[in-house]
Amino acid sequence: MLLTGCLINPFAQDAQPAAEPVAKAAKTAITRQVAVVLSNELPDFVAIANEPENRLGNEKVTVHNLDGKPGNAEHVLAEVDAAGADQLVAVGLLAAKVGREQQSRPMVFCQTYNYKQYGLLSETSKGIGLLPPFDKQFDTGHELDSKLKRIGLLSGSNQEDLLAEIRLAGDDKGIEVISRVVNSDKEALLEFKRMMANIQGLIILPDNRILSPGVLRELMSLGAKHRTQIAVYAPGLLNLGALVSFTGRPTDIAGAVITRLENIQTDGRIPGPDLVPLKDISVQVNPAVADHLSLIIPARLARSPGSR
Repeated sequence: MLLTGCLINPFAQDAQPAAEPVAKAAKTAITRQVAVVLSNELPDFVAIANEPENRLGNEKVTVHNLDGKPGNAEHVLAEVDAAGADQLVAVGLLAAKVGREQQSRPMVFCQTYNYKQYGLLSETSKGIGLLPPFDKQFDTGHELDSKLKRIGLLSGSNQEDLLAEIRLAGDDKGIEVISRVVNSDKEALLEFKRMMANIQGLIILPDNRILSPGVLRELMSLGAKHRTQIAVYAPGLLNLGALVSFTGRPTDIAGAVITRLENIQTDGRIPGPDLVPLKDISVQVNPAVADHLSLIIPARLARSPGSR
């Protein structure tokens, strides 16, 4: 997939009037070569990759797929070099880790949770938040259950800022967030067992350091048994028994990526915060679980997928 073209410099000025008519000065053309690297071809990843092609129609954009295999890194980076890319967009953790290994071009990463653990941040490498706004998540929680007052939260280490953000958003919405930092999937399961009698809901963050397929299934089974409202960040987990899934919308994510690309300085530095937060949210509710919990799904959320 390849698009070519150029951007017009918005800061170029027309020539000032002279005594004799003169032609206006031509605006400076900027050509940006953007390589989008996908960890794999998950539908949301592909949707994010399509946006730069659609919205940067007068720039050159190439899309490259690692197909979920770290062994493809050398080949994909060679493709990026051959395309003459001077900016890189990494979609997903594998793509971000591969992009980190190259130092020749600035990188904007997205759809990545444990970015600190993998050393993805630098002056020339910054990202887009993975999780949608927590105030909108808690608003949705209250729409589903107006009596929701206390929820649990399981997290791996080095997420103190995120946990504080979630607790603050909960406080603003009248929801107490009881968080536990754990170091393994077994510890996560143990902490849930300890807290489940005192909570109405549980947030399962997308932290692969403390989650495994077996523990996820057991968490869901216990949640169903104890009528716990479980929120996740991947629609695929609804089939395991989660009540609701919150994700960012691909257009919102891609828009934030494009803005960061446009703000990259000539020396490759990326101004602004380490992560730009998402503004929008997509919500999907599991009707079978809602029925089991005796919850009525509002009409706005009954559409699949819902968004706000």
